[in-house]
Amino acid sequence: MSDTREQVTQKVILLYIASSLPGLTQDELLQIALGTMYMDYFTFSELYRQLLANAFLTQAQRKGETERDSNGQPIWRCDITPQGQQILDSLSGTLPLPLRHHLSETVRQYRHQLADEASCRASYLPDEQGRYKVLLTLQDKQDVLFELSAVVPEEHLARQITERWQQQHEALYPRLLQLLLNNQANPAPQPELRPVPPAGD
Repeated sequence: MSDTREQVTQKVILLYIASSLPGLTQDELLQIALGTMYMDYFTFSELYRQLLANAFLTQAQRKGETERDSNGQPIWRCDITPQGQQILDSLSGTLPLPLRHHLSETVRQYRHQLADEASCRASYLPDEQGRYKVLLTLQDKQDVLFELSAVVPEEHLARQITERWQQQHEALYPRLLQLLLNNQANPAPQPELRPVPPAGD
């Protein structure tokens, strides 16, 4: 495969992923692209820059974005543009059949993963008093199953709570319900019973 043809294939791979999974972060797109074994980190970085410069991909902060990066800022998401979709439509047939099957399966698995992650949300925002409001939610396809809002004094505590919820919500949710529903969680103190002394003592 010539260098030019290989680069075209690599760009089509990135456009295919962005089209199939809109709203990925750059890191997510990178991880999926590396998983194809068709490019390394440096190739991805250069091709991603070219696709943005040619307006085949766009990267922006979405209005109302709830997910935050490690600095507490709204994350940036990338999407394919109409021009990029036209390029993809015209060139997707040039991808080798085994690669198309691999990309299709990778996209299917990642959609399943995203669906699982979408059921668990955790975010935090600073308030006017310099504290941080944390919001934790858990939902199924139709209903919100659990929602908890709390205020903590420091950002590192807010980050710790959100990270723990995202990583351990399957264990934390039933434990929280048990604590809230179990009347024996903090039983009332029982009066101390003492033997009654015999009459006449």
